Amino acid sequence: NRNNIHGNSVTYEIFNLRENSLSAVDGTGNWWSTTDLTTIGAQIYDWSEDSAVSFVSTDPFATGTLGTAGPN
Repeated sequence: NRNNIHGNSVTYEIFNLRENSLSAVDGTGNWWSTTDLTTIGAQIYDWSEDSAVSFVSTDPFATGTLGTAGPN
């Protein structure tokens, strides 16, 4: 959490393979280079793409670049 997650040369910024029977992955508090939930969701491979894996929770998210975090 509290990372600047954007600008990588990949299809998904987060590619989740955690089994759906487990709890959601905590992806909150990060800056995604946007505040649009649809755009953030498009950067994550999770239950939305494959019901066999768990959901990645992103809300609440940072509303701007986190100065104390790494670039991605």
